[in-house]
Amino acid sequence: MDLEKLLKDTSTFVLDVRTPTEFQGGALNGAVLIPLDQLERRISELPKDKKTSILVYCAHGIRSRTGVRILEAHGYTSVFNLEGGLAAYGQKSSR
Repeated sequence: MDLEKLLKDTSTFVLDVRTPTEFQGGALNGAVLIPLDQLERRISELPKDKKTSILVYCAHGIRSRTGVRILEAHGYTSVFNLEGGLAAYGQKSSR
């Protein structure tokens, strides 16, 4: 996965599965917040086209991994996990 390419692609749906408090502390541009514990019941808020690229992230990449599995179980075929979460992404972008 080319993260920068995914983020620059305006058709990519960026999904933040952290808590509202974490989200208020900073998020990726254009991210939609659906906390992991609400994802199953809020699946209708995701793109209807199951082929849409979806980048899922959290703080450290653990919750987002679970989010990816949930989306795949609902038939989404182009789902990507931000490995290491925002913590790792922040380290890469500050270099």
